Amino acid sequence: MSTTARMPRRKEFLADFAIIEVPNLEAALLAAAAFKRVGCYQVEAAIQTVDANRAVNERIDWPEIALLYEGLVQIAPRIGSLVGRAVALAQAG
Repeated sequence: MSTTARMPRRKEFLADFAIIEVPNLEAALLAAAAFKRVGCYQVEAAIQTVDANRAVNERIDWPEIALLYEGLVQIAPRIGSLVGRAVALAQAG
């Protein structure tokens, strides 16, 4: 099957996604924190929150992201978290 044949289905699939604004995301993270359980999804969401705050602060807090990636590597030492940590450490200086 060619890529063009799947185009209408891809557009339909992408139309179902909603953009989450930063305040809603932070409220969801606070609600999740009430369970007092930390896993890779919570840490990944925290990384995304710090990154999304650049829309407000106009800068990325690389030391904070590096710290969060360090925690993610401890929980889930996969290639994605290792590469993310390396990038965050390089950017943090």
